Amino acid sequence: MIYFLIFLLGNTASIVNKGNRYYKKGDYGKAVKKYQDAGVRSPDNPYIQYNLGDALYKKKALKDAENAYLRALSSGNKRLKEKALFNLGNTYFSSDSLKQAINAYIGTLLLNAKNKRAKKNLEIALKRMRQKKHRKKQNKKNKKKQKKQQKKKKGKKRKQNLQQILNAIKQNQKKALKKMLKKKGNKKQGVLDW
Repeated sequence: MIYFLIFLLGNTASIVNKGNRYYKKGDYGKAVKKYQDAGVRSPDNPYIQYNLGDALYKKKALKDAENAYLRALSSGNKRLKEKALFNLGNTYFSSDSLKQAINAYIGTLLLNAKNKRAKKNLEIALKRMRQKKHRKKQNKKNKKKQKKQQKKKKGKKRKQNLQQILNAIKQNQKKALKKMLKKKGNKKQGVLDW
């Protein structure tokens, strides 16, 4: 039984090493496949999950990368947790989940306050969040302004339409009055009988 376990672990390490070679070559699809194969053999191994997360991130499979990094956080190794949290932050940032990215970077800094990359990325995420809020505010103002302008245009158009209708009515009244006067002018004027 122990003999089989050593063989299984040795085989898993071999698969991970192949995945690492594919990753270094930039063949992230094959790397993902190898890490997944190794993960089937050793599902609770946070190092495999971390490597899988990295390969998935490179493939831009952000949701899958997020899940792999979350599984890697089960590690008892502080350094691996720090790296997994940092990369999780990058994954959230790439998918524009800024609040989650900020929380992941803060978590990274709680594990290692000297992590300069986490500090830098936290600053960038906070700046982007402020910009996003500012843009949202501006868009809201612009929409209000557009609605006001549209209401004004509609009001002007109604006024113009009403004026056209009134002008048409006046024209019709003038024509009708002219007809009436013409008819009266054609009748002989005489003395009325009582």
